[in-house]
Amino acid sequence: CDSLTLLISISLPLIAYSYRYQQEYKNFLLGDAVVVGTYSTYQASVNLFVILAAIELIKSYSDNESNKLTLLRLASRTGQFVIASLLYLLVVVPKYFSGNHTEDHPGLASESITKLIVDNFISYYTFINNSFMKGN
Repeated sequence: CDSLTLLISISLPLIAYSYRYQQEYKNFLLGDAVVVGTYSTYQASVNLFVILAAIELIKSYSDNESNKLTLLRLASRTGQFVIASLLYLLVVVPKYFSGNHTEDHPGLASESITKLIVDNFISYYTFINNSFMKGN
């Protein structure tokens, strides 16, 4: 059920790094939109944007691009991330996230780690057995 939103959230950061406008302000706005969209579909995928920024920085360095260009690109990606994060937190979340949803969010387990591992193992085994072995 989450596969479409996960696919979209992974695809969005790739757009910011694969499509380039001639005007730099359009690239900046695209990066902002991509990060807000990624946060809005699956927050953990925003890490892909950061990872791609690191790869872009390394590639820029390995291609012997000027330090000025490399630093400008890094500043642009950092700005995109910060501004988009603030937009998401200050505009999107207050407008579209309401109610008490804490029971749906992951938290720290209060049980013993051994019991948790055993329970998870049994759940995975049951799922695999029922799904692939047809309960045999």
